[in-house]
Amino acid sequence: MSKKAQVSLFILIGIVAVIIVGVFIYQRGVQQEVIAPAKIDEMDAVQNFVQLCLDQTAHDSISYVLEEGGYYDDFSKSIYEAPLRPMTPAYLAGSVKDVPDITTIQDSLAQYVNEAVPLCTSQFSQFRELEIQESSPNTKVTITGNNILFEMDYKLKIIKQGSTSVLEKFTAKDGAEIIEMLKFAEEFVDEQKENQPYFQISALADIANENNLTFEWDHLEEAEIIRLVKTDSVFGEPLKLEFAIDYNESETGEE
Repeated sequence: MSKKAQVSLFILIGIVAVIIVGVFIYQRGVQQEVIAPAKIDEMDAVQNFVQLCLDQTAHDSISYVLEEGGYYDDFSKSIYEAPLRPMTPAYLAGSVKDVPDITTIQDSLAQYVNEAVPLCTSQFSQFRELEIQESSPNTKVTITGNNILFEMDYKLKIIKQGSTSVLEKFTAKDGAEIIEMLKFAEEFVDEQKENQPYFQISALADIANENNLTFEWDHLEEAEIIRLVKTDSVFGEPLKLEFAIDYNESETGEE
């Protein structure tokens, strides 16, 4: 069947559906809103626009969250007193270990996307001929191996000249060695914990060399800032995980 014939069939089905719904409403004596499809090209434009926003914010969320040690703007975890500097969590404070689990990282990625997507869509201001009513995004992130799945519920009610259409579910996929990077970081933290307060730079170098990583290291007065870097990541650009070793004892985390 040709594309032109398919469109004609869709229009015919739509007319029949509207007639059936109209008869049903008339028979029931109930006034209801009839939802009819908007123009296909306009719907596609909105859907593609949201998909581009989701793809980009999902990708950005990975680098942002990892550079904050697996959290999203959670300054209660930071070694700094105020959010005037990058949020860097202490994976080890004195003898207290506090490394985020994979659920925390998934939730942090989702939180980033939930806040970033509406900024990207910007109230759909470029779609001047459409009225678009949007709900708040609700994203679920699942990390399996190096694969990251973003599933976003983002209900959009698209209205034009009395016709209403709804878009709601969007997905994006990306890749990054998040579990692997977290494992290497925790391996170093365990080694460091056994030897506090002496910084185990040789152990850090061994872990990096054995796993095709590089690392960056900043020495502060009472802490070390560490960035594990994977340059050949499936992420498509260098992947950095940043965390701190704090020589001061903390009241949170696990012994």
